[in-house]
Amino acid sequence: MYLYYLLAAMGPKVRPYLWWKKYLTKLQMAQFITMMVHASVSVVSGCQAGAPLMRIILVMAAIFQILFTDFYIKAYLNRTSGKTKKIASPVFCNTLNNFQQQPATPSPISLHKKINSEMKVEEENQGEIRHRCSRVD
Repeated sequence: MYLYYLLAAMGPKVRPYLWWKKYLTKLQMAQFITMMVHASVSVVSGCQAGAPLMRIILVMAAIFQILFTDFYIKAYLNRTSGKTKKIASPVFCNTLNNFQQQPATPSPISLHKKINSEMKVEEENQGEIRHRCSRVD
């Protein structure tokens, strides 16, 4: 798994050689099933030596199995004609997607022009206020 992450981090030139990602996921799912069977046998047989630890391992392996199975289904089984199906995402993910679709930040030059024009308007307003105040006094 860590070798896969290392190779994936090397960039797009290496990605065509990572065809085995699907099989790595299957192998990890088999590992979690093996962990659950081992922990279950240990708990059911009444082995007192590591019963609390085996219960923790059983729960942890079950959670990982659920997560990896969900990933496998979404990544590899929901493909239709080469494209993945659009899966409804939680509100938080939609918020992030909407946030990323915001226009890019303006260039420093356009920001400078905007700030200068705002400063000019503010100076004009300040001058007008001073002018009004001096007439009242």
